[in-house]
Amino acid sequence: MLKSRKYELQATWRNLIWSRAIENLAYTVTCQNILGAEQGLAMICSPEEIVVESTKPGIFIAECDIDRIRWLRQEKDLYGPPMPWNTKPGTLRDWRRSEVYRKNFPDW
Repeated sequence: MLKSRKYELQATWRNLIWSRAIENLAYTVTCQNILGAEQGLAMICSPEEIVVESTKPGIFIAECDIDRIRWLRQEKDLYGPPMPWNTKPGTLRDWRRSEVYRKNFPDW
């Protein structure tokens, strides 16, 4: 019989919330207690960092730099120095293969 591990998903949940911020170059915010009534996880994440993280009850506020998000989205999807960011910039637009889109979606 498996032992009950009440909080084993906390690391996974934490990783998923920050991953969504990185993938979408957007802020993600969550508060949840799927891990049990005794302990939840509140987070505010930017694509570059976890801004707020707490397992305690309360109200959490963070300043969100929307101009930074716009800048990250406008940058080329490149990797290499200089790197004035802590995430991969761009929205994968530089990886699109327009010949494939034209062939499969001629009206697009």
